[in-house]
Amino acid sequence: MTLDRVIVPTVFKLSELKEPVKDGDNDDSVQFVHVPNEQELAGKFTYEVNARKIIAREYFSKGYSCFIVVIDGAIVGDLWYSTNAHAPRRLAHPDVKLLDLPLTDEDVYMFDMHVIKDMRGKNLAPRLMRYAMSYHREHGKINAYGYYESDNIPAMWTHRMLCYKELPKRRLIKFSSWKTTRPEKLSATS
Repeated sequence: MTLDRVIVPTVFKLSELKEPVKDGDNDDSVQFVHVPNEQELAGKFTYEVNARKIIAREYFSKGYSCFIVVIDGAIVGDLWYSTNAHAPRRLAHPDVKLLDLPLTDEDVYMFDMHVIKDMRGKNLAPRLMRYAMSYHREHGKINAYGYYESDNIPAMWTHRMLCYKELPKRRLIKFSSWKTTRPEKLSATS
């Protein structure tokens, strides 16, 4: 099966973050937590969706880290990231090369944000992203890169609400495990 989609790479200058979120900003029912590795997660919280637990294991095995949204001890959302610091163990996330992002040691690539279905529409995604962006800014990062698929309206809304700058669109073509991107040619109606 071939996948052919338009994706929108994005970048945000972390110095421009208007509403930083700190660890103490959690309210009684919602917690935002940085999880640098699988050992930090073990026994503390449980994934509400088993498929995300499997994905988390895979990402941790590659050396990636994440931020989670926790409600009543259950993980209801997560956002993953990769930096060049992850590169000694493995290459930085493959999307960095695929999207031709100029990731430096002062940058972070954030990817695969997920909020469980029952929790969508409760403003958790933007709050999670602001928490992650605040963390990275406090730890010396300059830019946060990411992307969204052009037909994913909630992702587009979140990126635009947080004032991410949209980079030139790219066409993602995927066949089985092979992926490539190329600059998107704009039609006369775009």
